[in-house]
Amino acid sequence: MAMVLAGLASCTTLPWENPPPKAGVPPGSTIPQAAPETPDRMAYLKERASRVQELQESAERASLAGDLDEAERLLNEVLSMDAQNKRALTELDRIANFRRHPAMVEEARMLLEKGDEFAAEKRVRQVLMENPKNRDALQIYTAILKKREDKKALVPVLKTMSSKPISLEFREANLKMVFEALSRTTGINFILDKDIRNDQKTTVFIKSAPLQDVLDSLLSANQLQKKVINEDTVVIYPNTPLKAREYQELVMRTFYLANADVKQTAVLLKTMLQVKDIFTDEKINLVVIRDTPDVIRMAEQLVLAQDIADPEVVLDVEILEINRNKATELGIKYPNQLSVLSGDEAVLTMNTLKNLSSSEIGVTPNPALNFRDTNGAANLLANPSIRVRNREKARIHIGDRIPVITSNVSSTGTISESVQYLDVGLKLEVEPSVNIEDDVAIRIGLDVGTLGPSFTTINGSRVFQIGTRNASTLLRLHDGETQILAGLINDQDRSDISKLPGLGDIPLLGRLFSNKAKDRTKTDVILSITPHVIRNLPVQSAATAEVVIGTESSLGRVPTSIRGAAIPAILAPYLTRPPAAAPAQPAAPTGNSAPAASGQEKESNESDGGVGLPKSLTYPLGQ
Repeated sequence: MAMVLAGLASCTTLPWENPPPKAGVPPGSTIPQAAPETPDRMAYLKERASRVQELQESAERASLAGDLDEAERLLNEVLSMDAQNKRALTELDRIANFRRHPAMVEEARMLLEKGDEFAAEKRVRQVLMENPKNRDALQIYTAILKKREDKKALVPVLKTMSSKPISLEFREANLKMVFEALSRTTGINFILDKDIRNDQKTTVFIKSAPLQDVLDSLLSANQLQKKVINEDTVVIYPNTPLKAREYQELVMRTFYLANADVKQTAVLLKTMLQVKDIFTDEKINLVVIRDTPDVIRMAEQLVLAQDIADPEVVLDVEILEINRNKATELGIKYPNQLSVLSGDEAVLTMNTLKNLSSSEIGVTPNPALNFRDTNGAANLLANPSIRVRNREKARIHIGDRIPVITSNVSSTGTISESVQYLDVGLKLEVEPSVNIEDDVAIRIGLDVGTLGPSFTTINGSRVFQIGTRNASTLLRLHDGETQILAGLINDQDRSDISKLPGLGDIPLLGRLFSNKAKDRTKTDVILSITPHVIRNLPVQSAATAEVVIGTESSLGRVPTSIRGAAIPAILAPYLTRPPAAAPAQPAAPTGNSAPAASGQEKESNESDGGVGLPKSLTYPLGQ
């Protein structure tokens, strides 16, 4: 037992290692002890939390300003007070990543200069995922995208060995042999799809036409389609939906609309172009479509023609209300009622009537001598100027809102009151429609209401009598033209006479026993309106007003007549016909081909009854 106790005693002197620091605590930092158990413990914790919040905000500001050293120092101070602060730990990791970003951006710039776009994009994307606001990384990423878009914009175009027009003369020839002859003549590589029949025949007679027109005519006549790989290679395949899905490349295009409605734009694209896939987002006015490049180009033209700002007009309105009032009252107002003043007695008895005295008899109304003559004039002038979009309504109200209180009694006997407001005064409603010639069609609704006497219903509700005058019209004014609307006149003439019976009817002397009052009110409203067109629809250019979209089956293919249009007959006398180009050497004769000289060709076309094409199809655009 003594040996065991001695061994335990010796353990206290062994050099035990300190426990490892807790995760998240930087080396050298100290963890503060728990707050002392004192009455000020809550105040201490509150002060520490406020200090931590202040340091974190300062660190974030320093990080945004680019002072990473100061931000790191502040965050370490936060951890010295709160070692488990997740916000500070996350920000320190973020700062550590930021220190690597300049080297990564510089590496991406060097890779882009060497032409390695994919490696440069990989470095830049890693930086932007950690710091989306890194300006240098954004600049390099934008340059990569622009360089890639420039490459996409370069649509491959076929180029021939010679710029001279091409002539083809074949009758019932094998289609593959025709493409072989065309390849030897132009130097273009033709790759034929395996589904093109080996025994397919074709007849073609074309003189002095550009390669593009010759190729399109040959493909259209044989229900074929092409896909240009590069400037000297093209793939020929059957024009069927299955092959189109196999060969046609699809493009996804995003439109951010500034003015047009996304729903209407989607309906337009679906109706006119039969777009394959379309998506709309009304929150950000976004339209995304997916289709072939030809359809995408036509969709861009349609969106460009539709996404224009609505016309706007400023309406200068002047409203003048003239109110004239003349009131005259002249004469003597006599009492017309005698009443017994019963005093404190609730019921009047015969005994009371027998003992009446003059002090117990009341006279109403009190006699009065009236000699009043008043004249009044009031002008209400309003001059609002409102700006309205095309086909939108604008309202103007000049007046008062009268409260009307309604009492409602529920089945339980509870009484509740509701308040409704009536607009009284001058109300004007306009709806302009701007056309392309700066004329404005304005639908006007004018309502002038006047407040009359009020009445109280049996239920206690209060109602008002409202006098109204209204007019509505549709007029058309040019930009800056003024129109005046008048004639809303309200003329009231009222006369009241109160007199003593009999005495008031005596000629001349009856004026001494009567009271005469006259009241005349006249109100007139004048409205003046002048439109000023601020913005109108732009005049469409020929490129957006008319767009060639090809045929029903080959949407987007530009017809031959558009690329190299023949000279109209009406313009022929005014133009000098260019000299005919020397015909190209025809393809090597085969068993199915029948090359002919120019003199024999005319006889062949006549003998075939017009089967061969005309001698001169089109004029190339450069001539």
